[in-house]
Amino acid sequence: MFSAGLIVVGLKGLDATDLLLTKIQSQFRFPLDDFFDSVDRVFYIWTVLLFRIVMLLETVNILVYSAVIIIRYHFSPSNIIGFLFKGRKIRVLELQLTLSLLILLGFSAKVFLHFPYFSMHPGLSLCIVLLMAVFLFFFGLFALFDSTDYITLEDLSTALRFNYSRENKSKVTGEIVMDMVGDLSGESLTQVVSHMVMKSETPSETLVTRLAGAPSLTAVLFGNAKSWDEGSLVTRFQRLMVDNQLFLQPGLCLDDVASRLKSNKTYISKMVNQTYGIGFPEVLNILRVDYAQQYIRKHPDANQDEIAGATGFVSASSFNTVFKRITGYTPKVWASRVRG
Repeated sequence: MFSAGLIVVGLKGLDATDLLLTKIQSQFRFPLDDFFDSVDRVFYIWTVLLFRIVMLLETVNILVYSAVIIIRYHFSPSNIIGFLFKGRKIRVLELQLTLSLLILLGFSAKVFLHFPYFSMHPGLSLCIVLLMAVFLFFFGLFALFDSTDYITLEDLSTALRFNYSRENKSKVTGEIVMDMVGDLSGESLTQVVSHMVMKSETPSETLVTRLAGAPSLTAVLFGNAKSWDEGSLVTRFQRLMVDNQLFLQPGLCLDDVASRLKSNKTYISKMVNQTYGIGFPEVLNILRVDYAQQYIRKHPDANQDEIAGATGFVSASSFNTVFKRITGYTPKVWASRVRG
């Protein structure tokens, strides 16, 4: 459109171009016969008719894609309300999709609605433009959380945490690290934890060495829960994870555990590290591998996809990687050794 405008200005001059634009914007529909000049006719077809057709097709495409995503992930307006007013978590994708639809709505209003209507109501046109600018700002802000599946309204402050000062650098850096650890899940978590274990432990002190041959990984990890005070956070955590088997929930993170225990995820993370000597993600992996060993014994014909789904892993590949790292064997080799 910019190129077409430059060409028309070059061919007709500023005054004639201004008259042409006034004519186009003064009415909503008029036949091509109203444009006697060939340059005017081509400019109108290219910048009005074809532009609207392309934008209409793009709008339909975006709406169809949005409908597919909404159905697949069960998005609902109530999720937006819960996020804004009740402090609930919401998918970053759902927020971005909502903002995209609002931006599309404003843009469509500017493109497809009656031109003279906005000329008579410039305040409405200005409001639409300002709202679109706000929506675009928040769309970009939520893009900073691209590596996170869920966020709360309170998490918006973390988007700018890297703008710290020297005085609060250590505190802010610690909060960033804790948030990142709490949000990690799936294969990315496996890769990060595997790297940390290899860097921080000597070969003789790896998880494989410490847990190899143990009749129950859970028993080795948690020991006797009765040795703790009945109402202590450690005991409540162990009961939640072991007795209620919360570790079987796919995508489980510290936020979910903190919500169940009515505590703070940073405090729980520190408690887990101090009590068990490893982080929450590795505790989660050990519990799942222990359950997978029991599941394999009870279901010898189960394939890796079935075992991974039953034990809370997001995929068979992540299950295979974690199982081998903790036990020293792949699930298939481990199963053959047990049966043999």
